[in-house]
Amino acid sequence: MFRITVLSILLFFSCTAKESDLMVVDIPNPSHLNSGEANLVENGSELILSWIAESDSLDILYSSRLVNNSFEKAIEIARDSNWFINWADFPGLAAFGDKLHLLSYWLQMRDSGTYDYDIHFSLSDDNGKSWSQSKVLHNDGVSAEHGFVSTAAVDNGIMLIWLDGRDMVKADSHDEGHSHGSGFMTLRSAVVTSEGEIIDRQQIDNRVCECCQTDIVNTECGPIAVYRNRSNHEVRDIYYARYYNDAWTDPKPLHVDNWQINGCPVNGPRIASYENIVVATWFTQSESEAKVQFKISTDCGKSFTDPQLVGKGEKIMGRIDVQLLEDHIFISHMQNDSMDAEIVISDYSIDGRLNTRQTIARNGLSRKSGFPRMAVWNENLFVSFRDLNTDRIKTLKVL
Repeated sequence: MFRITVLSILLFFSCTAKESDLMVVDIPNPSHLNSGEANLVENGSELILSWIAESDSLDILYSSRLVNNSFEKAIEIARDSNWFINWADFPGLAAFGDKLHLLSYWLQMRDSGTYDYDIHFSLSDDNGKSWSQSKVLHNDGVSAEHGFVSTAAVDNGIMLIWLDGRDMVKADSHDEGHSHGSGFMTLRSAVVTSEGEIIDRQQIDNRVCECCQTDIVNTECGPIAVYRNRSNHEVRDIYYARYYNDAWTDPKPLHVDNWQINGCPVNGPRIASYENIVVATWFTQSESEAKVQFKISTDCGKSFTDPQLVGKGEKIMGRIDVQLLEDHIFISHMQNDSMDAEIVISDYSIDGRLNTRQTIARNGLSRKSGFPRMAVWNENLFVSFRDLNTDRIKTLKVL
């Protein structure tokens, strides 16, 4: 359990502070060659890894459960030849209800347009052994971008938020990853029940950054979502909204970085919670300096402390994640180490003191290395990512 005192002023401690080294253990998993886009989810009793494997013209979504410090044989969730595969926008799993219920999601091409794709989801009521026929999450029927899904278990099912391009007008040309038309990308939400019914559709924000990750967690006061906004003057700072009394509150800036950029920086925020504690972390490059920062809330996100710096400088790449374990905050980020990329984990006390910071792995610098993802299970921290040295998924246990 958290041992919480009232947080008033966060003291800044040296980045070289070290309480103890983190011990990193490689956990075997059954991923194949050409595997990527890894994700982790815990369902209370188990930790489950998911990933995509490319096989000839097919893309296959797999899962595997951790048993006795190794992952079991892979289980196929879905496969097709017309999925939209993106280094930053990838499938995942979510557990809800009695914890035997799982939801999986992926992106599937809709029409002949390069960036017209839908969010599909499938349900399992036997902990992933079998899966239902997939459904489309959104109901607009528009050939446009839909993606960057995040999930949080709620009382009546699983809440999903996503970027929805139904209001965007198609552009004549495309950039490397996404089209950016003259309309606006929106952020929307819905709840999927254990029976597969889609309810409580809402719009959270009517203008957001077109291709940055979103995130959402549940607290004892209800869900809170974080995402990258987009102002009329192309300021793309991180915003948040709380789900309260069956509706979303007006979005607010998590912090005013004033990062003005004429394009999508892809690096989105991450958020973690335990009861009334919320920790949000984000990447910015305002004033031409890359930074990773975080804030803490002790009242379900109604208010946050001043920002605390994780790292800054030309080496910082972002690609962040955050998890809470007992009275520890774990924040991961990637940084450029000349020839390769370092995956760094910073361990903070719940009052914001830095305990230790350590490089736990090295990987390639290219987009294929993706975004490392963390999960907490059985009082341990786990990390998954695409290892470009082997072209398989690597899973690590951090003690």
